Amino acid sequence: MIDGYYLSLMCPVTLDQNTSNTLVESVKEESRVRVVRDISEIKDIILDTLLDVAQNDIRNKLFLLESELPPVDVMFYYRAIEWLGETADAAQKVGSRFEVMLTK
Repeated sequence: MIDGYYLSLMCPVTLDQNTSNTLVESVKEESRVRVVRDISEIKDIILDTLLDVAQNDIRNKLFLLESELPPVDVMFYYRAIEWLGETADAAQKVGSRFEVMLTK
């Protein structure tokens, strides 16, 4: 952890305690935002993968039932699965943006 004393030793310009503390706090804030963004990106990748796997499982189950259902219903079900996937992607993007907004 960098405190004001070490920061003043590293900096050729003499800083008063208040200025060095402000600088340290701004560095902490930037790193916290960067960490939250990185975590959010990793979470997005994991959620995308899980949602895609779930969507594929549902489509595979529907494929097995296609012969028993009317063709129009099957087309509607496939379209509904696609809409649910798009809605989940949009909700995930909004959630990620909200997380980043909360860190600022």
